[in-house]
Amino acid sequence: MRPHGAVTSRALGRGDFVFVEACRRGETLAVSAAAADEADPDFDIVALLPDLMALGAFAL
Repeated sequence: MRPHGAVTSRALGRGDFVFVEACRRGETLAVSAAAADEADPDFDIVALLPDLMALGAFAL
């Protein structure tokens, strides 16, 4: 991520990666979350979304 021109990184678990990649491909949040949950039963969208929003990857 590059919010405000600065490079920021965050380690992603398997489910997190699957979720972000599905969103990048244009899938809905629901489809992306389902794919992530299937890839990693410990996937936690409630924890991930605020982190991604803080990094500027998602916005309201």
